[in-house]
Amino acid sequence: MSNSGLPNSPHTDGLLGGTSILVQPDRSFIAEVSDWFLHAGREKVLRQEIDREFPAEYLYFLKSSKLLERSLVPAALSGGPDGWTPYRVAGLSEHLAFHSFTHWLMWHVSSLSAAPVWMSPNTEVQNTYKEQFRSGMLGSFGMSERGAGADWRHTATSVKRLAERYVADGGKDYTGNGNVSSLITTFATQADGGPRDYILFRADSHRHGFQLVGNAVPEQMYVSEFRLSDYDFGDEDVISTGPQAFADAVNTINVGKFNLATAATGLVSRALLETYRHTSTRAIFGQTVSSFGQNREGLCRAALRLIGMKAFNARCVDHMHASGPEDNRYVVLNAVAKAKVTHDATEVIHSLADVLSAKAFETDSAFRPAAKYAEYLPRLEGTQYVNLMQAVRAAPGFFDFARRVPQTPATAGDASGAPEHLLSRRGLGGLEKLVFSDHAPAKEALGHLPSVARFFEAVERLGHTLFAGPLDQADQRKVQTYGELFAISVFGTVVAEYAHLRPDDEVWNAVFSLILEDLATTLVRSRLDLTEHRETTRSIVAAVQDTHTEWPAERILGHLESCAAQAGGLL
Repeated sequence: MSNSGLPNSPHTDGLLGGTSILVQPDRSFIAEVSDWFLHAGREKVLRQEIDREFPAEYLYFLKSSKLLERSLVPAALSGGPDGWTPYRVAGLSEHLAFHSFTHWLMWHVSSLSAAPVWMSPNTEVQNTYKEQFRSGMLGSFGMSERGAGADWRHTATSVKRLAERYVADGGKDYTGNGNVSSLITTFATQADGGPRDYILFRADSHRHGFQLVGNAVPEQMYVSEFRLSDYDFGDEDVISTGPQAFADAVNTINVGKFNLATAATGLVSRALLETYRHTSTRAIFGQTVSSFGQNREGLCRAALRLIGMKAFNARCVDHMHASGPEDNRYVVLNAVAKAKVTHDATEVIHSLADVLSAKAFETDSAFRPAAKYAEYLPRLEGTQYVNLMQAVRAAPGFFDFARRVPQTPATAGDASGAPEHLLSRRGLGGLEKLVFSDHAPAKEALGHLPSVARFFEAVERLGHTLFAGPLDQADQRKVQTYGELFAISVFGTVVAEYAHLRPDDEVWNAVFSLILEDLATTLVRSRLDLTEHRETTRSIVAAVQDTHTEWPAERILGHLESCAAQAGGLL
């Protein structure tokens, strides 16, 4: 294939802003966001980040564009042509993070605040969120507490029922937008109820009884700590109660915090292009910096890892769109995305930092904030470990190689619609009983690629050895290693689904050589003292050595050149 092939390949289309996730009608929608950032100016956005200046003018854009309503309110409620869909939310998430982590976070937290509301039977509170989103009001998600962190079962904030009203007392921490929001979806226990008697309600930062303590982070974004003292509210603000409130909160995380992964790809897409632009226009020792062997290696490694990350994210969205009462595979895939895709973003940053060198730390470098915030993403929402432990519960179904469930189609069904299942009221659990699609079609279609063939050999070996029996939950080191191995196995299998639909032998062989490296590195680092572990490690390390591949460097650098040119004033 010619060097010009990569820029037009489906799996690299939209390296700038996620159009590999977006369906066609949303591309003009996203263009409005780019136009606003172009008008705001790169220098101003960077200066505000450095000065920790809250981007107040962004609030005016949200109001004038009705971006929150058009992207976060289901069309059935808004009555407009746009509305919440998995594709729209994922694409917009990646695009906003490409431009600014703070602007992304303000929108992202709003998306989390809204999901339990659309699940609610209370039409009054739904109308409140809908109308305030229309006016540009940011949402907020009041879940975590300093004493309990992500352990919501031990939430200390409590609510008492007094005649026809409620009174809340307690406090929340790590609550984005809590300084300005009238739509703070707040989780608490009901003081006079049982151990599982929870409540989700709307709090308003402008009302009596709400005290803003301060910003929990020394950044431009406002991640608030607040206190509620005799905070009064009525039935019109109740979102859900009892065990269902807990289920709605967890299901919101399962759907909404997937966008930590789409933010990760947006951030590192920007970092990759910033790195290429600088190194391809700077000469030293008579040649451009990007032409040095070690720098070509770093740029290629970063680009190939990013392609795999974007491919996995795109398939996660396909699975969300196709989900239903009998198919919740997306819960496992999204947990893997939050654990592995966000971690891979830090690997991309490390590769690029070695290429960019001192420029990475300069004041006017957009790489610097991207590198800083990329490190945040794997460590949000209870750490990477929490997501791995959730995902690995599905290992028995994943490693059942006799399954014959068809693969989820790409852009399943009507991609412009929102699947009702994702925003419906439902219970929790059942991950151990999930049935995954048959990996044989992808394995057979890509089996001529050495790294793909050896990857599937490794996954099947893991299934027959390490994952053949029940996992001893008491052995924390073993649980961590198994969680990481499971995540890589799922990641590679899902990327293969994507590659099966969009063949490109040269690129996918290189991408899977990195995935094999991840398996080998995890096994070697774990040092588990098991005979089957040592044999499996040797076989996978041998597979990495046997499938060493040359990166398609000219194609990748040509693609980066094209993308950097398209970005224009945004970089």
